[in-house]
Amino acid sequence: YAYPQLSKVFYDTLSHSIVVPLSVILVPYFNPVLPPYLHYASLGTTLAKEILRSITKAFETKIMQCVPSAVTIFSNASRMELLIHSGGLQIAYHTLLSLSGPIKGMNRLLGLSLTPPQIFFLISAQQLCAESDYIGIDVNSTDFDEILAWLISQGGSASDVFQCHSTTKLSYQKNCDIW
Repeated sequence: YAYPQLSKVFYDTLSHSIVVPLSVILVPYFNPVLPPYLHYASLGTTLAKEILRSITKAFETKIMQCVPSAVTIFSNASRMELLIHSGGLQIAYHTLLSLSGPIKGMNRLLGLSLTPPQIFFLISAQQLCAESDYIGIDVNSTDFDEILAWLISQGGSASDVFQCHSTTKLSYQKNCDIW
């Protein structure tokens, strides 16, 4: 096996394939005992992002139209990454809904008053914050807050899931549909 030590899904440009190391689909990263929305939020979003990354040329013209003004402080590569993350989040969430059945039947995490879809979006946001912090982006800046709110609202589902009023930051502001 070519990538035994890795625990990160990635797109391999040489073989034009998405590499999913065995370590990613084993405990502790993937635990079949946990509810599916946890896996779709983390591994599902990551896989969807890599699928989109493999076909990014189709999205280059949408970068300037879709990404919020706060992102002008980032490079074009970062803008593409945000667009890919937005699409991956949408794909993973809608795949969860179509393959797992009704959300109401999903097991909830003990001690949390959040619904499974709310947890899905929070885990996805947490994953983006961790990745961004790792590469040196200031996740405590107001620009990053705006970017995070934009990403979460793109699918439109997060606004519904959190029952956001139209005046809140996470209100439905969908302006980009890339999946």
